[in-house]
Amino acid sequence: MFKVLEYQKFREDMVDGGHSACPGCGSTIALRQVMAALGREAVVFVPASCGSLYFGIERSTANTPVINTIYASSFGQAAGYSHALRQRGDDTTQVVVWGGDGAFHDIGMDGFSHIAGQNYDVIAICNDNQGYMNTGGHSSSGTPKGAKTRITPHGYNRQPKNLMEIMAAHRVPYAATICAAFPDDLRSKVAKAKATRGFAFLHLLTSCVNWLHASEAGVKLVRAAVEARIHPLYEVFNGSEYVINYAPEKRVSVTGYMEQQGRFNGEDGGEFQAFVDAKWDDLWLKARGVVREA
Repeated sequence: MFKVLEYQKFREDMVDGGHSACPGCGSTIALRQVMAALGREAVVFVPASCGSLYFGIERSTANTPVINTIYASSFGQAAGYSHALRQRGDDTTQVVVWGGDGAFHDIGMDGFSHIAGQNYDVIAICNDNQGYMNTGGHSSSGTPKGAKTRITPHGYNRQPKNLMEIMAAHRVPYAATICAAFPDDLRSKVAKAKATRGFAFLHLLTSCVNWLHASEAGVKLVRAAVEARIHPLYEVFNGSEYVINYAPEKRVSVTGYMEQQGRFNGEDGGEFQAFVDAKWDDLWLKARGVVREA
């Protein structure tokens, strides 16, 4: 079982000081950790997202090549770039896609699915802040049920897509969940993704100020999501071997997590809890080699 280790200082020279994101942005904290783990031998494609505002531009630049692109072409560009590098005999440079909900859950999912299915040598990192946040906080198919957004003022009415299960169905070599509150776990999984020959997927949960939380509470919130089993830390190898990396000692209610954010009205706590419990129970069985029939 994964044990949370003491935080070890990451190299911070992979991203220049300061950023142009919102104060309290959880994505920029995670970005520093991911880029430190990736190292300098990387090329990063950034489809339209919050990342377009803080990644690869003045005042907030990763010290690797960064290509800002659009939803429709980002995954295809990344796959083509990776293929060209390998054809040239470059087996060192890692091609990465860093995108948000639009790139992974919705608009760009066709390209995401295609390069995963074709097993291109790309690391795809979903910076999941559970909505279209660079436009002010609109819902996506990754938004939790009950969360208020600009276009769902009374709460989103569906449960979010499960990207990890979608990747398991593609039988990609490696898929894992990560978050900034568990830096050693994050670093280990980025290293495994780098070592994977073929497609690797990392599902990164990051907080957003559009969750309506205190600006200093971002890391605390994603840790709470792990402890409440909303975002469990686990890996899937080749679509079939499940490994849980951290099992909270007790079931923590999702209510405390919801109460720290203004986007929830508290009325959907019971349904949210039932959804989380069912997902955890299913994951637990799969990690033991058991698949539950529908």
